[in-house]
Amino acid sequence: MVARRRVRQIDSPRDENLRLRIEKASRNTADWNIVEKDCILIEAAIVCDRVILSLDETARNLFRFCGAKVGEIRTVMWTNPAITEELIIDWIYSGCETEGHRMLGHNVAPAS
Repeated sequence: MVARRRVRQIDSPRDENLRLRIEKASRNTADWNIVEKDCILIEAAIVCDRVILSLDETARNLFRFCGAKVGEIRTVMWTNPAITEELIIDWIYSGCETEGHRMLGHNVAPAS
C-alpha cells in the first residue's frame, strides 16, 4: 500500500481533551478500558475522513453511547465489514458518502 501511495501519513492525532471527555461520558471504568484503546481510531477519523472500518461492535456501541455527550464523535461513520447488511462494498464504490445510519450519533439523543 505504501509503494502504491495509498497510505496517507499524518501527524499524531492524539487529543487528550477529547479522550478525557470520552472517559467522562463512559458509563464505568470497564467501558472506558474498552474504548480507550480505540480512541486513536476516533482521533484519526476526525482529522482525516470521518470513517472507521472495524469488526469491533463492542467499541462501536460504547462510542455510540459516549456520542450522546461528546459531539465530535457523533458524525464519525463506523461500519463493520463483517456485517453483510451494511453493504460496505457498495458504499465504498459510491465514494463513502455521508450516511446518517453509519454515524456514531445515529439514534442517540443528545445529552442535556
